[in-house]
Amino acid sequence: MGRSVTRGATLLAAASLLAGCASGPFQFATTPAGATPADRLDSAAIPAVWLEAPARPALVSRDPVLDDILARAGQTPDIEAAQARLDEANTLLSAARAALLPTIGASAIVTGSSGDLQPEGSSTNGGLTLAIPIDLFGTTSSRAGAAAARADAARFELERTRLLSRRTAGQLYSAYRTARDQVALTSASLATANDSLALAQSRNRAGLESGLGVAQAASNRDAIAAVLPGLEQAATAARLGLEALLAEPPGSLAATLQADAAIPWPQLDRQAPSPAEWVLARPDLRAAGARLAAAGLDARAAQRDRLPSVSLSVLASTVSGDAMVTGTGGGITGSILGTVFDFGRLRALADAAGARARAEAAAYERAVSDAVAEVETQAARVRHADETVRAQAAAVASSRDQVLLARTRYTSGLTSFLDVLIAERALLDARSAEASAKAERADAAFAYAAALGL
Repeated sequence: MGRSVTRGATLLAAASLLAGCASGPFQFATTPAGATPADRLDSAAIPAVWLEAPARPALVSRDPVLDDILARAGQTPDIEAAQARLDEANTLLSAARAALLPTIGASAIVTGSSGDLQPEGSSTNGGLTLAIPIDLFGTTSSRAGAAAARADAARFELERTRLLSRRTAGQLYSAYRTARDQVALTSASLATANDSLALAQSRNRAGLESGLGVAQAASNRDAIAAVLPGLEQAATAARLGLEALLAEPPGSLAATLQADAAIPWPQLDRQAPSPAEWVLARPDLRAAGARLAAAGLDARAAQRDRLPSVSLSVLASTVSGDAMVTGTGGGITGSILGTVFDFGRLRALADAAGARARAEAAAYERAVSDAVAEVETQAARVRHADETVRAQAAAVASSRDQVLLARTRYTSGLTSFLDVLIAERALLDARSAEASAKAERADAAFAYAAALGL
């Protein structure tokens, strides 16, 4: 029954995934009866960015500071905790496998006697016992298999923790670079605003500009200056978050991050794999599959706990003493032990194990369905962010032309200073929007790589 639970749960998960995705983000083509899940995934309407690749892609940042931070993100406390859980699972696996092997026991008894009613003397009894478990119904091997599956799940969870740590580190680094870029842009705009204020004051002294223009220029300069503290705080918060993730003391990354660098744009070094490839490679899905396998094997063992247990023992003994005959002996003993009546305890435990297996099957189905949706969502997000960056770059170029034209018309006396301020503010907004779009593109790229299990 345990084997049928495992296989049935796996088939249920795969079938439910395909049925659920038919009306979700993917529209799977109809495949012949009996096709495997991989066959069905391969027959899906795969977006162009998910073309087949000769090998799994890698994330390329082209930023040595980011590369160093991503490498250090593989040694965080969360990863150490996941490694400890893996060590525990491997130890439990060793214990479960040892239950399949014989055990050897030894005993020794020394006795002595004296007195009027019995002769004086001593005797020694020694023995060795070899207990051989006979896993007739596969109960112990099922538990060992479940332990192996849990060890696999712990290993995949360790890989997943590393992946999430790298993604978070990359996103925090991107947030820091974005904040610093915004600070640089705002500082440059502040310098331009000061120049504009000086120009308005100069024209006012020459009688070519009213006091209103000077007041507008001063107000614009003060508004821009008021934004800087918030941007500095955003950069500090991102740096502190990155230091906390890496378990570094506050301020330890200040020197590393001091050098100016562009907002990162991590990219895959080749086309992303097809769904049939990444579904099998994502560590969270592999962990969910391992937990499902462990639950199925536990359910099988719980069912077979209701069957008799069989064991074989081999005994070798020796007796020696002053007042008795010295000799050796041995024997072989076999035993069959079964439960006749336990008020339904073993049945209840088996039912509970079966329920856990069904729960793991549902969790596996949910994990695969979420993974499909996540990859499509993040892929669309990357495409949209890249398009937005290009559009914002064009907007920045147009805003620069407007500023140049407005200044030329103002110095020629053809327009008011308010037009200059409006054009300069539009340029600041466009450059800020461009930086935000680049930040969104970097964040989406890290999320997309994580969704692919990279």
